[in-house]
Amino acid sequence: MDRDLRARWIAELPPEAMQVTTLPSLAREYTWPEIAIMTRAAPARLLGLADRGHLGAGARADIAVYRPQADTAQMFRAAELVFKDGVLISRAGEATTIVFGRVLTAQPTFDPTIDRRLADFYGDAYGVSHTDFDVPHQAIPRAGAFEVVPCAR
Repeated sequence: MDRDLRARWIAELPPEAMQVTTLPSLAREYTWPEIAIMTRAAPARLLGLADRGHLGAGARADIAVYRPQADTAQMFRAAELVFKDGVLISRAGEATTIVFGRVLTAQPTFDPTIDRRLADFYGDAYGVSHTDFDVPHQAIPRAGAFEVVPCAR
């Protein structure tokens, strides 16, 4: 991200918001490869999703291609090309094909006793069960709407 643009945006934000973030401490500009790693590759690796976050063989091929512009924020507002599972679905901001997405669920292994702690936390903090956030399969009555993704963590 452009350092000067970031500074202008920060100047417009409430000072109280800046007191609870480290954003003003960022002095460096990130390269395009670093941004790709931070926004695509790293989250996939952290979740152990081997078929996401890269362009190698066997990858899902969800790809956004941007046309370079002087105004980086404007550039990221509309991708030139968007591919979903390797299929071109948008060109210059216009849909070319309708492809339905899926609700993805990663099921990492964890100590099952955490369920009680989560139930207590959500009950105390929000007054609801942590399972209230589960999306039931009947919410999207379409074949293939839900997918469990392998998670190595």
